[in-house]
Parts: sequence; structure tokens; C-alpha cells
Amino acid sequence: MKNAEYDDKLYSEILVDCHDEDEQNMSWYYYCQDELEFPFEANIELKKRKGGTVVKQVNVLNLSTDDSDFDRSFDLKVEIELNEYVIGVPISQLTDIKATEATIETINIWNYWNKR
Repeated sequence: MKNAEYDDKLYSEILVDCHDEDEQNMSWYYYCQDELEFPFEANIELKKRKGGTVVKQVNVLNLSTDDSDFDRSFDLKVEIELNEYVIGVPISQLTDIKATEATIETINIWNYWNKR
């Protein structure tokens, strides 16, 4: 999608009729609830204790941000499964996302909006 298409989606579907930041946050939350399809796979870069990094493939299980903490100044947070652990991470840390087209589009629009 191009920026004009992102803008159109933003203002005709996601932020339509929003008058303030709280309404925008709620609209984004419910839009993400509807559009993100879990689980999906992605990669995440992790720091090693003794220096360096490693890229791990993880399962993304769920949206961990809820409607009380969904804020443009924070990143969209998801829960990932890493070995036997479930960890909350910002979605911006995920790379090589393997998900449905709707999920990838929603993440791309979120990243576009959040960088503005």
C-alpha cells in the first residue's frame, strides 16, 4: 500500500468520527481486535547475555495491549511464545511476519500512523 491508501484506510475506517486522542486509541484498539488474526509466526532479535544477538522464530499468540493502555505514544504489544514462556513485546520488534494479509496490512498501517 502507498501512503495515500494508508491515509484513506486510517480516516475512512479506523479514525472516522474520532474527536480526540482517547477516541482514537479506542478506535485503534477495536480495529486491531477485529483485524489481527492470531496465532501467526514472526522473528525477533534477542540479545545474548554474553554479547551479540540471535534471531528466533516465535509464535505470536495474542494482543496484550488492552483498551486501558492503548496509546499512540506506546507500541502495540503482543504476546509471543518463546520456548515455554509467554512474553509481551512491542510489535515493532517483530520482523519477517508470516500472517494473513489483513494482519500484515493492519500492522503496516499501525506502523505508518505511529511514525507520523
